[in-house]
Amino acid sequence: MSTPQFDAETCFGRDGQLAREVSGYHPRGEQSAMAAAVWDALRRERTLAVEAGTGVGKTFAYLMPVLASGHKTLVATGTRHLQDQLFQKDLPVALKSARTAAPDRICLLKGRANYLCRHRYQAYADGGLGRSSDEQMGRLQAWVGDTGTGDLAELDCPEDDPIIPAITSTLENCLGKKCPEYEDCFVVRARERARRADLVIANHHLFAADLALREDSLGELLPDFEVLVFDEAHRLAEVLELFWSSQLSSARIQQLCRDAETVAQREPDGNQALILCVHRVRRALKQVTVQVHAALEGEVPGERIPPPPAFADWVRPLVSALEALLREVEERRQDGPDMENLVERCGRLTEELAGWPSGESECCEYLNLSRQGFALHQVPIDVSGIFAQARARYAPRWVFTSATLSVGGDFDYFIRKLGLGADTDTLQLDSPFDFQAQTLLYLPPGLPDPRTPEYNEAMLEAVLPLLEQLRGRTFLLFTSLRAMEEAGQWLEGRLDCTLLRQGEAPRRKLLERFTERPDAVLLGSVGFWEGVDIRGSALSCVIIDKIPFVSHTDLLYQARMNAIREAGGDPFRQLQLPRAALMLKQGVGRLIRSVTDQGVAVIADPRLQSQWYGRHLTAGLPDMPVSTDLDQTLEFLQERVA
Repeated sequence: MSTPQFDAETCFGRDGQLAREVSGYHPRGEQSAMAAAVWDALRRERTLAVEAGTGVGKTFAYLMPVLASGHKTLVATGTRHLQDQLFQKDLPVALKSARTAAPDRICLLKGRANYLCRHRYQAYADGGLGRSSDEQMGRLQAWVGDTGTGDLAELDCPEDDPIIPAITSTLENCLGKKCPEYEDCFVVRARERARRADLVIANHHLFAADLALREDSLGELLPDFEVLVFDEAHRLAEVLELFWSSQLSSARIQQLCRDAETVAQREPDGNQALILCVHRVRRALKQVTVQVHAALEGEVPGERIPPPPAFADWVRPLVSALEALLREVEERRQDGPDMENLVERCGRLTEELAGWPSGESECCEYLNLSRQGFALHQVPIDVSGIFAQARARYAPRWVFTSATLSVGGDFDYFIRKLGLGADTDTLQLDSPFDFQAQTLLYLPPGLPDPRTPEYNEAMLEAVLPLLEQLRGRTFLLFTSLRAMEEAGQWLEGRLDCTLLRQGEAPRRKLLERFTERPDAVLLGSVGFWEGVDIRGSALSCVIIDKIPFVSHTDLLYQARMNAIREAGGDPFRQLQLPRAALMLKQGVGRLIRSVTDQGVAVIADPRLQSQWYGRHLTAGLPDMPVSTDLDQTLEFLQERVA
């Protein structure tokens, strides 16, 4: 058998394989360098971390050597959007360029929440609660009869559509092999295709779920691979935290109640006793929710909050109601797999709620609010040790890549977060875009200390002339939801533009509205600092309110900083500073997404100029000309993007 060969120039050169297949392809030295490094890591069975700036073309830079290697490979992306794009657009081009036409050996695999559950759909269609309109049900029924994969992406259903949890399963409510539809289950079929495939396109969440199952010796979701590639790898640590955490939410209890009611209504007598138990749980849950929201009035949804001292007293009636529901479903446990599943779920919820908080020293426990409920979290303070041990169960070849992995060329923060080890190979490649010609970084002068009450208004006054000149086409990115909401109130009436605010519509809808309306100004917090790709003049200015340091009131980061301090380290240099540098790079990175884009990035925080760490933070940004002159900045906008 011949040894696989790969030559970056043959693939990425001016007359190479990609140039023959991709219209308008331009060779980039950075792309060739990344591909050569990936090939070397595969050949030598090494771990490689590559930071590839916007425009490098990192997807092809890892796909082409992976295809040439012939190894069984997992490619995991950070988002489902990128996963679909990679599978539907990039991968077919890579296969054609590499002359590797083998669609039967390639598989797209998502988490179970992305696939139709035939059993839950049937219960919903037979008269489950919250029935959709006839038009929506007709469209859904037509799709169910036609789909071969059950992938909800085919249905183009909004992520927040209430129908989704009714027709999909979770690890908690899945009946497994006891399900009457098991043989035709879309999730089971997709996983079986993945086991046979040589290349699987998955996502970080699915990998983390597989890792957690292997850790608990409960089996596996994914087959064994020879190569693992993580795109958008800067997100991986947070996803791992999610799967090694526990969360008990009011939404989870509500879903239990909905499922119990659906089961009760299918029984001939309507099972009034079970329905009464469900109503009792709902009343108790509503009371706890009212008490929590009243006690935490003024707290911003999503922020980490210590539980109120009286929380344990408030949840006792809810625990009692869940115990009554548990007794009722236990009596009917033999009625079928749906009832048996309710017993298991109700028992877990009762035990978790009665035992929270646990006080475990290696975890941080906190509460956060949603607009209509709450969630209780238990999160590990450090996942690096767990991940380092878990990696031993997988192949020796690992590739991590993203546009933001290093701080000033140093990968230490990323490597420490994942426990990768000092022997990890690293490569930092700048964007091929001409930031000197395409952009300007404006640092507004004379602003007060960002920690003072008057800062937010002063910052908005300073950037208002830019907003007025552009009349839209601007992102205003904030480090907190509270600051974002205050800014929205202040700008209302002062700015003749369409103001779009995070939270008033799903993220996808907000971005659609932004690109459709040239007069739009979008106000966003953490969810809009990354993963947004708007090209052309639709986005011509990105304004960042402050250096994104973590608030000292954030419970999880308090715990992490204390752990670093107790180990003799410096939490500011080891945690706060590198995290802020990477987030700044992500935020500024929204501006220039193609060779023709032009615009202004604004970082309003005066500490960027006055404090020693300012130079450290700006060193990680693209090489942009810097101005502190408002007139010069307005002139740049007038000439380049007006």
